[in-house]
Amino acid sequence: MRLLYTGSHECAFPSFKRLLMVADEIVFMDRPSVKVGKWGTVGTASPLRHWVDAFAGQPVKLSVERPPLEGPADDLFLHYIHADLDDPEFRRVFLTGLANDDLFRNKFIQPEANYVAGSGAEILRALLQDDELRNTPLRDPDLEGEPFQIADAAGRRDTLRMMLTEASIHITNAMLMADVTDSTPVTDDRYLAELLAMRTSGKAYVGGTLPVAPMLGLEIARAVIPDEALAKLSFRDILDYRKKAASAYEHWTVEINKLAAEMDSLKTDKTGEQIGRLIAAKVAPRLIEYRNEMKAIRDGLFGDLLKTVTWWKVPVLSLAWLARLSYTEAIAAFVAFALIPAVPAVVDYVGQKREVSRKHAAAYLIGLAREAK
Repeated sequence: MRLLYTGSHECAFPSFKRLLMVADEIVFMDRPSVKVGKWGTVGTASPLRHWVDAFAGQPVKLSVERPPLEGPADDLFLHYIHADLDDPEFRRVFLTGLANDDLFRNKFIQPEANYVAGSGAEILRALLQDDELRNTPLRDPDLEGEPFQIADAAGRRDTLRMMLTEASIHITNAMLMADVTDSTPVTDDRYLAELLAMRTSGKAYVGGTLPVAPMLGLEIARAVIPDEALAKLSFRDILDYRKKAASAYEHWTVEINKLAAEMDSLKTDKTGEQIGRLIAAKVAPRLIEYRNEMKAIRDGLFGDLLKTVTWWKVPVLSLAWLARLSYTEAIAAFVAFALIPAVPAVVDYVGQKREVSRKHAAAYLIGLAREAK
């Protein structure tokens, strides 16, 4: 299982450890440098680059990639930016994330930092209290004046416009990187995952002809070491566990691939319902078998540590969003649906990509669930 960590160019240790529990390879990416008009995002190398050599020869491979496209925003970035700024659902999810989730919020504004017009918390409050921002047109990424000025409506529009544009750039970059590296995006940020999923299913992007099963929340794998214990384990401990449990993980991956293959034949009007039955009847029993094998190995290595766990809070890997498109196909559908002129960069990208056989693009969300000890 090759997973692309999406959400940041760096990764908090708890999320990194969870990824080590389930991935065969983890792909990280540098923060892209993309210029939009008179402003742009600042590119930053991922600090995970310093870790790549240390994971050579380990059961979990680590790699860090440069963004596929950087510099002045090309037509592919710009067309997605225009679509995102004009999509009320994209804006609704974004504002909901700003209001409710620190992990998502901190990607776009630092509440404790001082900006020109006040603290980040004050700017955030001004944005969320301006009801007109939920519907006012923001089709163009060019700024009217100065962002982070909250005394007037134009300043608040510019602030939101800049944040939405940055989110758009990040998601486009993740789509391209997932396709280039043949990996599946994974994130610990539920709102970012939802925005990413919209790109393969939303009416504003592919015409709405390809259905999505949003927020399925289907648990297809459960890491067997609880959060409290995972925090006490070193990376060496986790990698030793992965070596000893290699056979169980290999069989588990086979079952997941079978699930993806069977989903191709499902009727599109009842995808969520049929996937639930499919997991219950065919996948869950086998996963339980492999999970028990993983638990036995776990207990042999960490039995004494597990006895100290007071609250069994288990990291899980959930298949949170599904769509019947690969990322290459999603880009091609967007280009066709939006009637984008035959810009060479877009045509070359879509035309030169390999033919992708897998129809499903899945955004995996790492979350938490309770389980009795």
